[in-house]
Amino acid sequence: MKKSGKIALGGVLSAMAVVIMLVAYFPYFTYAVPALAGIVFAVISIEIGRKWAFLSYIACAIVTLILCEKESATLFAGFFGYYVILKGVIEQHFKGFLEHFIKQAVFSAAMILCYFVVVYIFGIPFDDDGLLGQFLAPAMLVAGNIVFYIYDIGVTRVLTAYIIKLHPKMSKMFR
Repeated sequence: MKKSGKIALGGVLSAMAVVIMLVAYFPYFTYAVPALAGIVFAVISIEIGRKWAFLSYIACAIVTLILCEKESATLFAGFFGYYVILKGVIEQHFKGFLEHFIKQAVFSAAMILCYFVVVYIFGIPFDDDGLLGQFLAPAMLVAGNIVFYIYDIGVTRVLTAYIIKLHPKMSKMFR
Protein backbone atom coordinates (compact mmCIF):
# COMPACT_ATOMS: atom_id res chain seq x y z
CA MET A 1 0.00 0.00 0.00
CA LYS A 2 1.28 3.46 -0.85
CA LYS A 3 1.99 5.95 1.90
CA SER A 4 -0.99 8.11 0.89
CA GLY A 5 -3.30 5.07 1.19
CA LYS A 6 -1.90 4.28 4.65
CA ILE A 7 -2.48 7.86 5.78
CA ALA A 8 -6.02 7.85 4.37
CA LEU A 9 -6.96 4.50 5.93
CA GLY A 10 -5.41 5.48 9.28
CA GLY A 11 -7.23 8.81 9.23
CA VAL A 12 -10.61 7.37 8.34
CA LEU A 13 -10.39 4.62 10.96
CA SER A 14 -9.11 7.06 13.60
CA ALA A 15 -12.06 9.35 12.86
CA MET A 16 -14.32 6.34 13.27
CA ALA A 17 -12.77 5.67 16.70
CA VAL A 18 -13.40 9.29 17.75
CA VAL A 19 -17.03 9.07 16.62
CA ILE A 20 -17.42 5.85 18.61
CA MET A 21 -15.91 7.60 21.63
CA LEU A 22 -18.43 10.43 21.36
CA VAL A 23 -21.16 7.89 22.15
CA ALA A 24 -19.77 7.82 25.71
CA TYR A 25 -21.73 11.00 26.44
CA PHE A 26 -24.82 8.79 26.63
CA PRO A 27 -25.32 7.34 30.11
CA TYR A 28 -24.04 3.82 30.85
CA PHE A 29 -21.59 3.70 27.92
CA THR A 30 -18.56 5.00 29.83
CA TYR A 31 -16.73 1.67 29.98
CA ALA A 32 -17.98 -0.15 26.89
CA VAL A 33 -17.27 2.59 24.35
CA PRO A 34 -13.48 2.82 24.92
CA ALA A 35 -13.23 -0.96 24.69
CA LEU A 36 -15.07 -0.92 21.36
CA ALA A 37 -13.20 2.08 19.95
CA GLY A 38 -9.86 0.45 20.69
CA ILE A 39 -10.59 -2.45 18.33
CA VAL A 40 -10.32 0.00 15.43
CA PHE A 41 -6.56 0.19 16.05
CA ALA A 42 -6.25 -3.56 15.66
CA VAL A 43 -7.63 -3.16 12.14
CA ILE A 44 -5.06 -0.44 11.43
CA SER A 45 -2.34 -2.67 12.86
CA ILE A 46 -3.40 -5.61 10.70
CA GLU A 47 -3.84 -3.61 7.51
CA ILE A 48 -0.94 -1.14 7.58
CA GLY A 49 1.27 -2.02 10.55
CA ARG A 50 1.78 -1.45 14.24
CA LYS A 51 3.75 1.78 13.77
CA TRP A 52 0.83 3.35 11.88
CA ALA A 53 -1.64 2.00 14.42
CA PHE A 54 0.33 3.50 17.29
CA LEU A 55 0.64 6.89 15.56
CA SER A 56 -3.11 6.83 14.83
CA TYR A 57 -3.78 5.94 18.47
CA ILE A 58 -1.72 8.90 19.71
CA ALA A 59 -3.59 11.34 17.47
CA CYS A 60 -6.95 9.85 18.43
CA ALA A 61 -6.10 9.84 22.15
CA ILE A 62 -5.31 13.56 22.05
CA VAL A 63 -8.56 14.33 20.23
CA THR A 64 -10.65 12.18 22.59
CA LEU A 65 -9.12 13.79 25.68
CA ILE A 66 -10.17 17.17 24.29
CA LEU A 67 -13.62 16.33 22.89
CA CYS A 68 -15.00 13.31 24.71
CA GLU A 69 -16.37 12.51 28.14
CA LYS A 70 -13.35 12.60 30.47
CA GLU A 71 -13.71 9.26 32.25
CA SER A 72 -14.12 7.22 29.08
CA ALA A 73 -11.46 9.29 27.28
CA THR A 74 -9.05 8.51 30.12
CA LEU A 75 -9.82 4.79 29.83
CA PHE A 76 -9.31 4.99 26.07
CA ALA A 77 -6.05 6.94 26.23
CA GLY A 78 -4.79 5.06 29.29
CA PHE A 79 -5.47 1.52 28.11
CA PHE A 80 -8.07 0.50 25.53
CA GLY A 81 -6.67 2.56 22.67
CA TYR A 82 -3.25 0.97 22.66
CA TYR A 83 -4.09 -2.43 24.19
CA VAL A 84 -5.03 -4.14 20.93
CA ILE A 85 -1.71 -3.06 19.41
CA LEU A 86 0.18 -4.26 22.49
CA LYS A 87 -1.87 -7.47 22.51
CA GLY A 88 -0.37 -8.48 19.16
CA VAL A 89 3.16 -7.88 20.45
CA ILE A 90 2.55 -9.82 23.68
CA GLU A 91 0.95 -12.75 21.85
CA GLN A 92 3.81 -12.81 19.35
CA HIS A 93 6.54 -13.01 22.00
CA PHE A 94 4.96 -14.86 24.94
CA LYS A 95 2.77 -17.94 25.33
CA GLY A 96 0.70 -19.60 28.00
CA PHE A 97 0.68 -18.38 31.58
CA LEU A 98 3.29 -15.65 31.00
CA GLU A 99 1.21 -14.15 28.18
CA HIS A 100 -1.90 -13.96 30.36
CA PHE A 101 0.06 -12.70 33.36
CA ILE A 102 1.60 -9.84 31.34
CA LYS A 103 -1.79 -8.85 29.91
CA GLN A 104 -3.41 -8.83 33.36
CA ALA A 105 -0.48 -6.89 34.85
CA VAL A 106 -0.66 -4.27 32.10
CA PHE A 107 -4.43 -3.97 32.59
CA SER A 108 -4.14 -3.64 36.37
CA ALA A 109 -1.38 -1.03 36.19
CA ALA A 110 -3.26 0.96 33.56
CA MET A 111 -6.52 0.89 35.53
CA ILE A 112 -4.80 2.06 38.72
CA LEU A 113 -3.21 4.91 36.77
CA CYS A 114 -6.56 5.77 35.13
CA TYR A 115 -8.22 5.79 38.57
CA PHE A 116 -5.73 8.34 39.87
CA VAL A 117 -6.03 10.50 36.75
CA VAL A 118 -9.83 10.50 36.89
CA VAL A 119 -10.00 11.21 40.63
CA TYR A 120 -7.05 13.55 41.19
CA ILE A 121 -6.59 15.33 37.86
CA PHE A 122 -10.15 15.50 36.50
CA GLY A 123 -11.70 15.68 39.98
CA ILE A 124 -14.38 13.07 39.31
CA PRO A 125 -15.26 11.67 42.76
CA PHE A 126 -15.04 7.97 43.45
CA ASP A 127 -17.66 6.92 45.99
CA ASP A 128 -15.60 5.28 48.72
CA ASP A 129 -17.66 6.30 51.75
CA GLY A 130 -19.38 3.89 54.06
CA LEU A 131 -18.50 0.63 55.74
CA LEU A 132 -17.40 -1.19 52.59
CA GLY A 133 -15.92 1.89 50.92
CA GLN A 134 -12.31 0.99 51.63
CA PHE A 135 -12.78 -2.29 49.76
CA LEU A 136 -14.65 -0.83 46.78
CA ALA A 137 -11.66 0.14 44.61
CA PRO A 138 -9.80 -3.18 45.10
CA ALA A 139 -13.03 -5.13 44.51
CA MET A 140 -13.64 -3.18 41.31
CA LEU A 141 -10.08 -3.94 40.17
CA VAL A 142 -10.61 -7.66 40.74
CA ALA A 143 -13.96 -7.56 38.93
CA GLY A 144 -12.35 -5.50 36.16
CA ASN A 145 -9.64 -8.15 35.71
CA ILE A 146 -12.28 -10.84 35.31
CA VAL A 147 -14.19 -8.76 32.75
CA PHE A 148 -10.90 -7.89 31.00
CA TYR A 149 -10.07 -11.60 30.64
CA ILE A 150 -13.42 -12.15 28.91
CA TYR A 151 -12.87 -9.00 26.80
CA ASP A 152 -9.48 -10.31 25.69
CA ILE A 153 -11.01 -13.58 24.52
CA GLY A 154 -13.75 -11.66 22.70
CA VAL A 155 -11.23 -9.38 20.97
CA THR A 156 -9.25 -12.42 19.84
CA ARG A 157 -12.37 -13.97 18.34
CA VAL A 158 -13.48 -10.73 16.65
CA LEU A 159 -10.03 -10.20 15.15
CA THR A 160 -9.84 -13.81 13.98
CA ALA A 161 -13.19 -13.38 12.22
CA TYR A 162 -11.95 -10.09 10.73
CA ILE A 163 -8.76 -11.71 9.41
CA ILE A 164 -10.69 -14.60 7.86
CA LYS A 165 -13.63 -12.64 6.40
CA LEU A 166 -12.65 -9.02 5.79
CA HIS A 167 -8.85 -8.84 5.59
CA PRO A 168 -8.68 -10.49 2.15
CA LYS A 169 -11.22 -7.96 0.81
CA MET A 170 -9.43 -5.00 2.42
CA SER A 171 -6.11 -6.17 0.99
CA LYS A 172 -7.55 -6.23 -2.52
CA MET A 173 -9.21 -2.84 -2.06
CA PHE A 174 -6.01 -0.99 -1.10
CA ARG A 175 -3.45 -2.57 -3.43
